[in-house]
Amino acid sequence: MKGERISKTKQFFLFIGERILDTTVEMADLFVALTDPQDYRELAAGGGMDGVHARRSQRREFTIASERRRLLKRLEEQRWIVLHRSGHHITLGLTAKGKAIMRKEKIRSADRCPLGQGVLVTFD
Repeated sequence: MKGERISKTKQFFLFIGERILDTTVEMADLFVALTDPQDYRELAAGGGMDGVHARRSQRREFTIASERRRLLKRLEEQRWIVLHRSGHHITLGLTAKGKAIMRKEKIRSADRCPLGQGVLVTFD
């Protein structure tokens, strides 16, 4: 085996074999870009696949931000939080209902006692 010569054809196929997965993924990504109107516009404008990836990243960030806004709005509608808007700054606070829910969740997610041990809870 040592010192065995590899033919140019075999070298070529080994080289292609190492890169076929990357090439397949790139081709699939290009196909998706050609079938998506927004991605196609980016390609047609000359941005190439780098431009398409940058635009997709922007869309993903926008989607995450809009999901956060919807979540805050839902929590505010359920009266779990109170939003205080001051210019471009937003601060939020828990309402009494929100604090009660947080306490319940802390209790639910607390570690369980080891076998043979217990917890005594008293209220006054």
